[in-house]
Amino acid sequence: EVVGRKKASHSFRKEDIELLKNWIDKTTELTTNQVLKALDISRPTLYKLKKEYLNGELKI
Repeated sequence: EVVGRKKASHSFRKEDIELLKNWIDKTTELTTNQVLKALDISRPTLYKLKKEYLNGELKI
């Protein structure tokens, strides 16, 4: 039995996913802070999503 908080599930819109991909691929002029505000997530979560995306673990 797993003890602790349940893993947060984010429901991103299509535009949010594109924004995230563009930020990771550095094809956008947005800063990290602007992406954080747009997606309404924390910095550690953003970098965790980036790491998962680059490792091919994130299915978006």
